[in-house]
Amino acid sequence: MDQGAQSLLFPYVQNASEAAAAVSSTRFPPHGNRGVSGNSRGAGYGIWPDYFKRYVDEVCVIVQIETVEALDQLEEIATVPGVDAVFIGPADLAAAMGHLGNAQHPIVQSAIDSAFARLKALKKPSGYLTTNESEVERRIAQGIDFVSVSTDSALLSRAASGLLQRLRKA
Repeated sequence: MDQGAQSLLFPYVQNASEAAAAVSSTRFPPHGNRGVSGNSRGAGYGIWPDYFKRYVDEVCVIVQIETVEALDQLEEIATVPGVDAVFIGPADLAAAMGHLGNAQHPIVQSAIDSAFARLKALKKPSGYLTTNESEVERRIAQGIDFVSVSTDSALLSRAASGLLQRLRKA
């Protein structure tokens, strides 16, 4: 955060207490336990006189749900003050549900659909990651607020594989 990150995703949040700890780590005392530095890059190197006043309005805390236990406590986690959004982690959730490597399993997808419906009922912004193009379209149509469609390693891998294929043909 001292480097300037304004949005933070906290993985593997299991309950409201862990969500509250995540929020606390982004807040200055007396509202949290983040270290105070007014001269860091994130604070404009000390040239923003209102930094400490406006900071809390600018930081975004996203918690990631990755287990059945966390799904069971979704409402409690999502409504912790300071939690701005909830991200569903499909790969870890699938593994936790006994479907390692198969986030598209119908039972996993049903749990994810239910989670998004519950978040929508709370009016809590939600996010997701999938490399499955048809699922991207379905999640966007479903009203998910932000959808990641790839990862840095997947993009690099595809680019490297494509380059290697082109070079082998040459």
